Order: sequence, then C-alpha cells, then structure tokens
Amino acid sequence: MFDGIHLGHNAMLDLLLKIAVEKDLNSAVWSFTSNHHKSQHFRIISEENRIQRLKNKELDYLHNVDFIPEISELNAEEFLDKVLIDQLNVKVVLMGSNAQLGKDRHCRAADFKSLAASKGVQVVLFDLLKVDEKVVSSSSIRIAINSGDFKGAGSMLGYPWFIEGTVVDGNKMGRTIGFPTANILMEGIVVPPIGVYACTVNCDKLNLHNLSAIVNIGKRPTLSEEDDIVVEVHIPNWSGDLYKHTLSISKFKFIRAEQKFESIDELKKQIESDIRTSI
Repeated sequence: MFDGIHLGHNAMLDLLLKIAVEKDLNSAVWSFTSNHHKSQHFRIISEENRIQRLKNKELDYLHNVDFIPEISELNAEEFLDKVLIDQLNVKVVLMGSNAQLGKDRHCRAADFKSLAASKGVQVVLFDLLKVDEKVVSSSSIRIAINSGDFKGAGSMLGYPWFIEGTVVDGNKMGRTIGFPTANILMEGIVVPPIGVYACTVNCDKLNLHNLSAIVNIGKRPTLSEEDDIVVEVHIPNWSGDLYKHTLSISKFKFIRAEQKFESIDELKKQIESDIRTSI
C-alpha cells in the first residue's frame, strides 16, 4: 500500500528505477488505495499526499487501484498469471523479502520467487531497511504515532510526521472565548495520544510558514458532547480567514492531556497557560 512513503519505500522505489534503467524496462508500481482498511484511523498520511509522493518518483506507470475483493480471492499463482503476466506483462517483480501473497497470505516471498522463475518472471527480493536496529515499516510508524513518539516516527519516515487537511466550518466556540481555531477533520489519519500540543503550522496558499501554534486533538469535552475526534489549531498573534484552506500541522510537542473544565473561565485560563508553554 506504500502508506507514508517511508525510508524503506523510498529505497525500494529507487532500486526499482535503477533496475528499470539497467534492463531497459518501464518502471511501474502496483498499489491499492489506503481507503479500504477496517480501522477508522489508519493512514499515516492522506491518500492525496501518498499519491503525490509516489508521483514525485517519476515512475513510468502508477497502478493505484481501489481494493478489489476478486483479487483478494486469488492465490499467488493465479495473481501472477492473471494480473502480473496477462494484464501487466511484467518481466521483473521487486518486492519486500517479508511479503506474503495470495489468499490468506499463504505464499512467502521466497516461494513466490521460485514460482515466478518457472514462468519466466524474475523476482528481486528487497531486504528490509533498519533505523536504529528497528525495522522500518508502516506498522512500526503507526505504533510510534499512537504512542506519541514523533521523533521515532520521523526517523523512519525520513520527514516529520504531519497532519494535513482542509479547514472546515466549526461551531465557532473558540472565537467567542477569544481563541479562534481552525478545525480539521482527521479523515482516517492515525491518531496520536489525545491532548494538547505545541506545533508548527504551514499554509502554502496563504504563504504561511512555520507559525508557532497550539493544537487540541480530541473530543472537546468542555464544549461538545460529540464523540468524533477533531483537530483544532489556534495560531497566537495571527488573524485571518483559514476556512477551506489546506493546513499542514507538524513538529508536535505534547503539553497536556485533554480534560473537561467546570467553567469556560477555567478553560480560558488553561488555554492562556498552554500558549505560554508553546511559545
């Protein structure tokens, strides 16, 4: 799925491009969209950003398809014959050495390599990349983000993890208490520990770069009874209209856990303290 396009993915894609040049073949990536997973908050980055990062590699072909149940029912040999050979006419397949293919993931990479060789297709196995003795994988990055280890996640991604999304209309409660916020829906992105963070905000369209801010990731228990996880970011000493603009929020530093206050005045005092902490 290439979720996150981490250091391992990038090394693998670079090897793919090298092989394509050496063998005078077209480079191609087969990838399912990241929208089919059962978990509500699963993706490391947005689907749009994932696709753009793949396009930036300047591949000859990018086969990014929606999850197809019929394909998931194929065993490894059927997938090789019906998809890779008959439809895509592949000559070389590059895959992770820990990959498992076919229905119920029954075929190991080494076995698939032997199977493909019998049909004239070369399989190159890519050894997993390690950072600080830890295997780089999308699963490991999700675990790091879930636990608030943003440094660890960034070391595997090769860039600081960020939340990116379009500012949506909120209940404007923040504005009424003197702290206007820009609201962003998580939209399937993996969730860090709920709480208040110091962060950095960027908005290319408005030429806003590296603005210090505070962000609440949670359910706003003092102001709302709803159960959805919402991202609310407040940029101190800045005023303007962010509605419908795309914001990128990164460089998270945990300040405190989310809590419910007995009064609006208590909430305001705490936000003032959070701002002092973040600057």
